[in-house]
Amino acid sequence: ERVHVEDVMTKKVITIPAKMKVKVLVRRYFSGSHKHRGYPVVDSQQHLVGVIAPYDILKQPSLFNIGDQPVQDLIEKVPIVAYTGENCRQAASRMASNHIGRMPVVEKSNPLRVVGILSRSDLFKPSLKYSEEEDVRETFLFMPPKE
Repeated sequence: ERVHVEDVMTKKVITIPAKMKVKVLVRRYFSGSHKHRGYPVVDSQQHLVGVIAPYDILKQPSLFNIGDQPVQDLIEKVPIVAYTGENCRQAASRMASNHIGRMPVVEKSNPLRVVGILSRSDLFKPSLKYSEEEDVRETFLFMPPKE
């Protein structure tokens, strides 16, 4: 609860232009070396319009007819976001209750501008750091004294 989203979020965010064709999205971002499972989608003013994931493409009734559609046509709902100033527990709870693995991060003062992305692995960063610090501390506590 003492760690905020802005402390653990990934600041370098790959966003998808809303007007990008679905076939280009699939080729560039959902095949090959990209490992992300979802991307924030932004309009021409860089305003957040949604999030796109492979599932959004696969659930379409006909995969043959969507290649030339813009990505924005596949976005069905308002994106679930995290806010920079909220604590990680709040964001993790929202993530879990919505069954999602990542959320765009925005500021409350400008909720359309993406400033980061928060994934489940980002939420583990504080625990990992604490665990590493404890390992170092225990190593020194239990070292035999020098003679």
